[in-house]
Amino acid sequence: MLCRGARLRCLMLFRKGSAASVTATAFRDDRSAVLVAMTGLLFDQCKLHSSTTFQIGERLRLHVPGQGWIEATVECTARGEASVVFTTVCHI
Repeated sequence: MLCRGARLRCLMLFRKGSAASVTATAFRDDRSAVLVAMTGLLFDQCKLHSSTTFQIGERLRLHVPGQGWIEATVECTARGEASVVFTTVCHI
């Protein structure tokens, strides 16, 4: 597991939130798009599941169909998951 900041905080990020899954598209700074499943949704963070590897500190724009856009930053990565913190308000 790779984390930015304290390891304990990252471990907590991977264990909190709801079990519901929401499909979204993650747009990267290089303008590529990746289909992701968002789980562990909280007001300010969630986990992304994808076959693509994300980098710590990477900025993403998440598009959730019917809900709109959320900007996020990758905080932790592990086993095909990435924990992100929202930098805009999540209305989901």
